Amino acid sequence: MIGSQFIAVFFGFILVNFVFIGVLNSDFKNKQYLSLCGCIFSLMIIVCICFFPFPFQSELIESMIDGNEGLSNNFIPLKSIVFIVKDSIEFKVYGMIFYQIFGNILLFMPLGFSLFCYLKEKNKFFKILCCVLFTSVFVEVGQCFFNTMIEVNYRSVDIDDILLNTLGGILGFRFAYSIIPKFNHLLNKTKKECMKKFL
Repeated sequence: MIGSQFIAVFFGFILVNFVFIGVLNSDFKNKQYLSLCGCIFSLMIIVCICFFPFPFQSELIESMIDGNEGLSNNFIPLKSIVFIVKDSIEFKVYGMIFYQIFGNILLFMPLGFSLFCYLKEKNKFFKILCCVLFTSVFVEVGQCFFNTMIEVNYRSVDIDDILLNTLGGILGFRFAYSIIPKFNHLLNKTKKECMKKFL
């Protein structure tokens, strides 16, 4: 299998280069440049978690097909969420709720947060919603493509993942919308107070 460590190193190398170039060109002080790095890092995490480990060995794929190890897909909204909640309560395995439901929400929160910082428009909610939704749909379509390519569902294609991912992106946007202006106000206030002391 191709592990997530490999892709993390690959994207990490790109991200480090972005930061290094930013430092050399003094762009590291630019908030938009930093938020772009945040977007890249968020996408790196999404790719690592959603696509890897990836089975590429023919023996492993044949073993998965023979053992009927493929995961089932879901195209009915809220079906997987209800199933996970019911099973977790019935068997008292609450970690499944955190991993499957809250995990999908948390996964896209950094992307919503970073996009809020990156986009300059005042009314940017719709753009962020479209970006997050497109990214989530792209992930599910990509998983479907790889499932078809290797002829086994190594990843489940689930419409509920799109709903939860989109919710995560919205929450990330909302968190940034609430905290960033307050942080900037506090930062500007601190700068003014420091300037008064030195003048």
